[in-house]
Amino acid sequence: MNNSNKQLSQVNNKVSVLIDRADTYFERKSLVQATYLYQEALALEPENIHALNGVGVIAMQAGMLTIAVEMFDAACDIEPDNICVNKNLALVYTRLSRYDEAIIHYLSILDVDGNNHDVYGELARLNMRVNHLDYALHFYKYAFELHPEDSRNFDGIVKLDVNSVSEDNINTIEELLNKGNLSLQNRCNFYFSLGHLYHARKKCDQAFANIMVANLSKRAVFDKVKHTEFITKIIKTFTPNLFEIFLNDDANVENKSVFIVGMPCSGQSMIEKMLVELTDNFSIGTSNIINEIVDRLDFSSFKDKNCSEYNEEYISGVIQNNARYFINYVNNMATKQGINTSPLIINNLPNNFLHLGLISLMFPNAKIIHCKRNRRDVTLSCYFENFQKENYFSYDISTITSYYDQYERLMDHWDSVLSNRIITIDYDDLIESPKNAAQNIINKLGVKGNHQKILEFSIEAEQTFVFNSHHYKKHFNTL
Repeated sequence: MNNSNKQLSQVNNKVSVLIDRADTYFERKSLVQATYLYQEALALEPENIHALNGVGVIAMQAGMLTIAVEMFDAACDIEPDNICVNKNLALVYTRLSRYDEAIIHYLSILDVDGNNHDVYGELARLNMRVNHLDYALHFYKYAFELHPEDSRNFDGIVKLDVNSVSEDNINTIEELLNKGNLSLQNRCNFYFSLGHLYHARKKCDQAFANIMVANLSKRAVFDKVKHTEFITKIIKTFTPNLFEIFLNDDANVENKSVFIVGMPCSGQSMIEKMLVELTDNFSIGTSNIINEIVDRLDFSSFKDKNCSEYNEEYISGVIQNNARYFINYVNNMATKQGINTSPLIINNLPNNFLHLGLISLMFPNAKIIHCKRNRRDVTLSCYFENFQKENYFSYDISTITSYYDQYERLMDHWDSVLSNRIITIDYDDLIESPKNAAQNIINKLGVKGNHQKILEFSIEAEQTFVFNSHHYKKHFNTL
């Protein structure tokens, strides 16, 4: 063996040892050491796919998405058909909301592995995000054919084109449910999808039966007494006196956030869609940021030990620090998506109605849109909604009605102390006349809307899945 071949062999051996050690550290979650070793391997062999991918994965996990893209791109240039690298690029582009680029890399995987059901599913969900609904349905059907056990595929078909679901498709799901080897999550999801399917076909008894089984399988308990005590605590904390002392209309005047609140299934997502499309403003969607802020607070510290005087230093710090935290969060989110924040920042997490007191103290100029819907319809809609987490109240009709009572109680309180800051929108008006509702909301917010877009605006929510209680009267005799 000549010297050059010997040296090359030594380098290859050293690179192999470095990568083995890096992989071991990675498995132990010792990411700093793993990164160092992957980089040492790259110094010896710059085009090593495994090391480039390893650094990219660690960067992605750390939230350094730009570095992750650089690493994965370099690996993909060397080996364009590498399934692992293409998948990681698709994942990081999805996190960056660069959905079209994510789609390209998932399609590259199909060029190599045409029967990859996971990729078909991801392509369906990404096409949903970019509103390419025909493509989404096409990919969901392929994914369902290849892997019917994944409940997301059947659910996607039901939501996009309920009429395309065949009796054979339904029989396939029934057989899977009868076998008993599905995960609890998939079983629950299938029952919800069947409920929605039968509702669309006006088979209300079958619809309700499937939804009832789905909710029973959630196995979560909502404590009505504890929740009532929580609402009482909020009302006692955010008193007229508190707002008189600490509500400063000159604070954070540059921030013009819009919080869309109310009971779930009351039109929040429709209004978000309306504002984003018609006013070109930025939405953080159903971000849980306000809940995260509230979870860190100690409301008992708002007053001194004797509960006689407000702890002004603490409350002022809470207002200023958390307002700054929210603004930084929004700016970081916009930066990751490669856009500048706009005059309006929209957050449509429904249960922010719980925190309108703190929101108003942090952002006195924020606009609050309260979506209101009648008790029976919203109860049915929540019961039929497959909430993936939290919203434990929605798994039983009696707990939904209890939650609604406390929601009304708290909104009455907010109306009394923040009345001029809340814009109330009726759900039925939104559904019956979306163009008029859009113009009304835009006028009340005092923002400019695109007149032509308003004239063309329509709510593309599937009317098939708008749940009205009169279809289910016999199931709601307790309401």
